Amino acid sequence: GMSGASLQQNQGRQHGVIVTIDSLAGAGGSSTAVRVARALNAQFLSYGAFYRLVTLKAQRLGLTPSAEMNEEMVQAIIDVARRLPLAEFTTEQAQDQYRQFLQGEDVTVALDDPMISVAVPYVARIPEVREAVLQQLRRYVVAQRAAGHSVVLEGRVTGSEVVPDADVKVYLSADAGERAERRVNQLIAQAGLAAAYAQVFDLPLEDIQRETAAQGGELELRRRFVERIQHDIEARDAIDQQRAHAP
Repeated sequence: GMSGASLQQNQGRQHGVIVTIDSLAGAGGSSTAVRVARALNAQFLSYGAFYRLVTLKAQRLGLTPSAEMNEEMVQAIIDVARRLPLAEFTTEQAQDQYRQFLQGEDVTVALDDPMISVAVPYVARIPEVREAVLQQLRRYVVAQRAAGHSVVLEGRVTGSEVVPDADVKVYLSADAGERAERRVNQLIAQAGLAAAYAQVFDLPLEDIQRETAAQGGELELRRRFVERIQHDIEARDAIDQQRAHAP
């Protein structure tokens, strides 16, 4: 369609192309983004990865993002976000994935650490951190394009908030039930069924294990998990749609 045509025109010019791929969790956004990036020989960036980078840097400085952190800790995390050395962040294609480097260090595995996954929501929740990540990311993407490099950026609000003037914007959606299935599979792969359920809904693991034994085993727990995640996804979609149509 049109997007193919506009990509072709842009290749003739000497600056790069910015493609944003917005997807709700579980709509297959990052796998699509990786394929598009390959085809364009572009950098692949995940919006979520930048919050993971901030979290990684914070943890390495001995900061522990959590629900109970004090003002001082919050301020320290904001400083980490504002000083993130994005100019020294690069991604490289390797077999079937993109490896991520920060100041020459391969941080691909470190960014996926469960310790990071647990702490990331507390970091991303800080408005000044979001602002810092957005500004840095915009500058980074614009500089890459000016230098003739193409960038594919994937996340939840990349086309609307991060790079509103992207060359090509793609919006992916999948039905909420299908997205819930994918999300639950991802979570189970990371932590195991009972642990993932306990983590996501902030419940004591022993309770979940006891309940599972009493109430029809793992299949039943998985079914409840998918159902609850699906409700969350539908609620978030509704909010996102209201935001999109807000005056």
